[in-house]
Amino acid sequence: MFNVHKRSSRRMLMNHFMKIRCMVMCLLSVSVLGCTFKKTTKNEESFPLDCRLDINKDVKGQEKCEFKTPAEQAYAALLGRLRLLEESLNFKPKGFNQDVFDSMFSRVWDLPVEEKKNRVYASLKRDPETLSNLKVVVINLTTTTATSVAGLKTARDLLMALDESVESFISVIGENNGYLNKDNLTKLKETQDVASLSELETMVHNMLVQREQMVVFLKDIINQAALFDVNDKNHIQDALGSIIGLIFKTCSSQICIIDRNLKNLKESIKNKVSNLIL
Repeated sequence: MFNVHKRSSRRMLMNHFMKIRCMVMCLLSVSVLGCTFKKTTKNEESFPLDCRLDINKDVKGQEKCEFKTPAEQAYAALLGRLRLLEESLNFKPKGFNQDVFDSMFSRVWDLPVEEKKNRVYASLKRDPETLSNLKVVVINLTTTTATSVAGLKTARDLLMALDESVESFISVIGENNGYLNKDNLTKLKETQDVASLSELETMVHNMLVQREQMVVFLKDIINQAALFDVNDKNHIQDALGSIIGLIFKTCSSQICIIDRNLKNLKESIKNKVSNLIL
């Protein structure tokens, strides 16, 4: 009887230890899994998808990535600059409504092309206030009054100049024919040329700086031109002179200087890419 009781007590004790062991193992498993999960999550935050150097992925936060080679770092920096330039061109501030402004184009162009309209909007970073003033300027120029004749040519030249002001950027980052399109970027990555990739990144950065300066000047001129009355077409034309001068390449204003700088940067990027991959 004693032996049976002793064996029973021993069995209960063993079962108790087994339960404790299972509980400890479970706790350890949860702890390890929890730590692993947290570690993975942390890694995902530190090393986003763009660490794979894919131009189609979001390249924000490239500075958080740890790349194995200087070439990877240089290539990632180039992608980051390109994305910033692309974001500047595609920027849509709160309050921008294209339907509000589209009607001004039909006053100048018989069949407004969507691409041209988008470029005009991009030239001013789709700023609602400036676009409202641009619409006022176009209406004032294209309206005949008792004391003034419609200045259709000036209005047409104005929109054309705004359209062409973003041409250099499109030539560089255009999806199909841009010098730094997806296919060319893949080839540039394969060169592993750190110096050239860094040089291209600097060029794109300079383009972005010039772009932002250009937008400031364009907005200021258009906002000033909108202050003149519909009968003051001569004053409106004079106010717009530096913008329209972009078409004829004859002006020496700050806008024209920036435009020439942009064209020089565009050609430098074109030549650099051609020398590297062709």
